[in-house]
Amino acid sequence: MLGYSPFITLMNLEVILNADIGSFVMLCVFCGTLISFATAPFITRLLGAKGSVLVGWVAHAVFAAVHFSPISEILLPVAVVVGIGHAQTWITQGVYVATLALEYASATGQPQESVMGLFSGIFFTINTFNGVWGNLISSLVLVKPTDPALNSTEIMTGNLSELCGPAFCPWEDTSGTHIREPDQLAVTIVLCAFIGLDILAFLITSLFLKNIHPETSDSLHSALDFCGTILKMCHEKNLVFLLLPFLWIGFEIEFMMTEFTKAGLRQL
Repeated sequence: MLGYSPFITLMNLEVILNADIGSFVMLCVFCGTLISFATAPFITRLLGAKGSVLVGWVAHAVFAAVHFSPISEILLPVAVVVGIGHAQTWITQGVYVATLALEYASATGQPQESVMGLFSGIFFTINTFNGVWGNLISSLVLVKPTDPALNSTEIMTGNLSELCGPAFCPWEDTSGTHIREPDQLAVTIVLCAFIGLDILAFLITSLFLKNIHPETSDSLHSALDFCGTILKMCHEKNLVFLLLPFLWIGFEIEFMMTEFTKAGLRQL
């Protein structure tokens, strides 16, 4: 939770913090996740499961650090590398969840299928709350109290229902309104808090997480084998109807939630 919350929240705020290149940064992160199909086997064999998680936390911290000076020539290439590191962490968490579930099933005598579902549900429940804690931290810094000295008649010069909330449309011309970008000091505080959470996650992982070494018979011998296995799974009839929901969930999480955050924060 400490490691995922800063990254997920920063992705949601990307279009707010970098209106010009925010969407391209997110696209580069997704490109990095696609590249992880080829890099995941190599990184896992080189660093192990624990090292893969640590790489992800470092990538998240670097992603937050480059936002102190968001230069497109630096931010976009870094976003690709961060996408690889984030995907590596996401892949490795499945190893830990499966290992814990199998050990629990062996100790209690319960069916492995039901235990796997239980542990996966626990993990994704915790993961769902990542955005809550990250957004809470950012809202405490970015949301400012209303200045009573301001003239309310000057503030309400436009129809705010058309600028914020469900009626917001990013393609409409909202020039001339009172919409403000977050102050640089507030952004700096949020980024420092995110980096601090990533450092804390790195230390906890380094001290308490046990490394898992894959069995030789279970590990893939090359990136080509890994990609071939994934493509073969896509042709399984039991998974064909799940591909579209998988694509929709990814679209919803990264695009819909980003636009929702953008519409809600424009009035702050």
